[in-house]
Amino acid sequence: MRNYITFLAHITIVCFFSLSLCAKPLAESHNNNLIINKIGVSTSDTKEGFKSKINNKRKQNSYIKNNSWAYTNLKSLSLEEKIAQLFMISAYSNKDKRYENNIIRLIKKYKPGGIIFFQGSPDRQKHLTESFQNISDIPLFIGLDAETGLGARLSNSIQFPKQMTLGAIQNDSLIYEMGREIGRELRYLGVHINFAPVVDINNNPDNPVINTRSFGDNKDIVARKCIAYMDGLQKEGIIAVGKHFPGHGETSKDSHIELPVLMRSKEYLLKNELSTFKSIIDRGIKGIMTGHISVPLVDRSGIPSTLSYEVVTKLLKKKLNFKGLCFTDAMNMKAVNNSNRNRNILKAFKAGNDIILMPTNIYTAIHTIKNAVLKGEISINEINRRCEKILLAKSKISEIRSRLPYLYGINKYKAQALKEKLVMNSITLIKNRNNLIPLKHLENLKIASLSLGVKKTTEFQKTLELYTKVDHYNDSCLGKLIQNLNKYNLVIICVHENLTKYKIQFINRIAKQKHVILNHLHIPYSLKDYNLKKVNSILLSYNSSKEYQSFAAQGIFGGISLKGKLPVNICNVYKEGLGLNTNKIRLGYVSPELVGVNSRVLKDSINKIVKEGFKKKAMPGCQITLAKKGYVFYRKSFGYYTYRRKHKVTNNTIYDIASITKIVSTTPLIMQLYEENKISLKDKISKYLEIDKKSSLADVSIKDLLLHESGLKSSISIFSDIIESRYRTNLFSRRKDKYHKIKIGENLYFRNYYRYKKDIFKTYRNKRFSIKICSNKYLNIKYQNYIEEAILNSKVYKDKSYRYSDLGYILLGNIIEQIYGKCLDTLSENIYNSLGANYTGYNPYKKFPITYISPSSVDKMYRKKMIQAYTHDPLAAFKGGISGNAGVFSTSNDLAKIMQMLLQNGEYGDSSFYNPSTIKLFTEKQNIYNRRGLGFDKPNFEDLHNSPASVYASPDSYGHSGFTGTLAWADPVNSTICIFLSNRTFPSDYNNALSELNIRTRIHSVLYNNY
Repeated sequence: MRNYITFLAHITIVCFFSLSLCAKPLAESHNNNLIINKIGVSTSDTKEGFKSKINNKRKQNSYIKNNSWAYTNLKSLSLEEKIAQLFMISAYSNKDKRYENNIIRLIKKYKPGGIIFFQGSPDRQKHLTESFQNISDIPLFIGLDAETGLGARLSNSIQFPKQMTLGAIQNDSLIYEMGREIGRELRYLGVHINFAPVVDINNNPDNPVINTRSFGDNKDIVARKCIAYMDGLQKEGIIAVGKHFPGHGETSKDSHIELPVLMRSKEYLLKNELSTFKSIIDRGIKGIMTGHISVPLVDRSGIPSTLSYEVVTKLLKKKLNFKGLCFTDAMNMKAVNNSNRNRNILKAFKAGNDIILMPTNIYTAIHTIKNAVLKGEISINEINRRCEKILLAKSKISEIRSRLPYLYGINKYKAQALKEKLVMNSITLIKNRNNLIPLKHLENLKIASLSLGVKKTTEFQKTLELYTKVDHYNDSCLGKLIQNLNKYNLVIICVHENLTKYKIQFINRIAKQKHVILNHLHIPYSLKDYNLKKVNSILLSYNSSKEYQSFAAQGIFGGISLKGKLPVNICNVYKEGLGLNTNKIRLGYVSPELVGVNSRVLKDSINKIVKEGFKKKAMPGCQITLAKKGYVFYRKSFGYYTYRRKHKVTNNTIYDIASITKIVSTTPLIMQLYEENKISLKDKISKYLEIDKKSSLADVSIKDLLLHESGLKSSISIFSDIIESRYRTNLFSRRKDKYHKIKIGENLYFRNYYRYKKDIFKTYRNKRFSIKICSNKYLNIKYQNYIEEAILNSKVYKDKSYRYSDLGYILLGNIIEQIYGKCLDTLSENIYNSLGANYTGYNPYKKFPITYISPSSVDKMYRKKMIQAYTHDPLAAFKGGISGNAGVFSTSNDLAKIMQMLLQNGEYGDSSFYNPSTIKLFTEKQNIYNRRGLGFDKPNFEDLHNSPASVYASPDSYGHSGFTGTLAWADPVNSTICIFLSNRTFPSDYNNALSELNIRTRIHSVLYNNY
């Protein structure tokens, strides 16, 4: 009876441990049935309840002491089963069912201690792990060689930077953070062991196998960063395995192919390579991998370290006092996989390795050890000691995991943001003559980019375009390229390949004539072969994937600060530790999580609002840019130019921004005049314009116009004055009838037939008809001042309270032009060029193909055609498209630059546009009777439903909306920017669905609700 009870106790203990080691992979899979049945959690429970019950159950079970479980299981195993615990076999998750069944057969028959996975996918590996654990009597150790995260082996996964790239990062806490993220992802998949970090010092630039896998060639930095990575992994219950003992970095051969030889003494190794291993051992690393490296001065036999008692036991375990698990490198590698492969298995065991990885044949491997035991070469006590050590480690790692938070899945958004943070902090500037980077005074630069080694426009080049106008070239025809580059004063070269002697000469030839910036996307060592003395600036980006290209380009313009340090010595000029720091001076572009925004919620929220807008036909397309703390974290376009769905909106689509013109053209120029003391806000406009002293406008000030407190009407109709007199009666009707079929507004129809006066328009340009109001329509120049005269003669209300008026801003535009003696478009373009807002300006048809520009409406009254690339506003159109109230076109990205400059108190791109006091004055509320600032609109807290901004916007926020369906808003309290552009007026102005659905303000609210 006692034996029966003991047997039951043993079975119970094994079941509890199996549950502890396997519960997370089972519970965290899409199919939770098994774990639910085991721990009694109802499938109808909420996620929170599910998690709570799991944690409560774990506390109730309170796993038995590790040594008790290990000892009990050790006694229950046969000799072959004990030996099998010493081996981990390989498996792939990208194979078929037949392959899976074969691995299951091996597990059932030979009962190996663990499995190391290779290529496949996360979901498939998770499924296989659960399947393999379910059939294994003793829980399996699951390992993965994930030096750079899951992406190193598994598809559709994030791959973090290689260790040499991480070696350039100065903030080791980021590497710790990466270790934890990799640990969480591995834990979710049911993995227990990560064969990382690489502890080798890469002190041989020609090393064919370590190289970029090492943190660098400075032993202290390598040790420090290994500890950070290791700590992050082990905090998440992952066994970190440092490799390749005693040091693979100085070798010149690849152990996958042949046996490398390291001709160094023990004393030398202790001072150098072994010092990094000593650091992580003292820190408490749980695993060390021995390398297939011959060290003749330590073991005279010349055998691989993996098989050497002198290296594994005497040096690692005794001299360095390592108490954790000792792993061999893969035993199928050619450095040890020879005709004596079975004998090598035995040697690996005798050397002191605890776990032998990837024997060529698990059956022969087990029986090789077994036969040695039977012959007396190995004592049964040693087998028991090693097996118990492995079982203890399994129990311990399970106990650690039982205390960690439950995982519901892998957060790819968070992982991607972390990768970006790592890359951002690694970009290294090793040369910067005259502080060329970050680029300043963009208005003076004519920039070309040249990609060497690729034929298509690259991510690097696309990112450069976010900052200013850049023309792109590749190396398809270098001979003719020199001539093409003559018109530029700056050439930015991105190297995607190892350069030939001819290309190096080509670069130097350009550098003799132009400023040259070189971005190097490969390992740093190749720079030692390049003579680039004439090049002004050199950046190292370490890798050619998109993130590295993007952040290198951002660093050039100051979208991010550069602070990486060279992790290796390249030559006497470029030494380890070299790295020049720069400041962030412009907008950067990052993932939402990097500014504390949830990507999933953000995406779902905006998609829902936009989808509703499309369904209700609020607009055919739109463009959205959101920024926070100087970083654009959301930039996306939706829909089409028109409801015919032929031309998709892109991030470069240019929109008519209508009244946003007031705060990106007119008001900034008034601010400029104010700072130059060329105007006073109290000045009467009659000082600058010819106004009858008896007119009510004579006493109106510039401040009155900015605040819409001039008494002017909102607008004026000029239509009746330009058609023949016989058609002026009954022009409009409140209802549709046979004479009025042209709908121009809600319950407003226009007569079917009319004629313009003969001297109004021509379809061709000449001296008299030179004002272009749309394609093939020119206005008589005698009407050039018609709008101004009509405004000055229009009715002015005696009540000077707030009354929104376009007319006041037309007059402000005239005042600006009068003082400067230049046209508004020229004056505002100077600001845009300095900001790099090259898609912004009046009359875009003069600079861009019409296909770049979204149509704004179908004008059935004035121009009788679809309006595209010409201002939608009729008053601005009669001024040739250049007016103080409307006429500017832009992209959301360009507008974000302008708003960011305002948020930064007038500073942008290391240039000062305005004094902080001026920004404050113009953007703050001026009086209790008017919500507005000077030119800038403010939230309407008295009527939130009709507020131009989100209900969550702070009182300090400011911006403006536009009639065509646009919004530009900045909030200095939390440093946020919201830009929304659309053409809700297409095809007709009377479509008010955008406002009725509050599309703009709801999208603005998403910005506040996702912190």
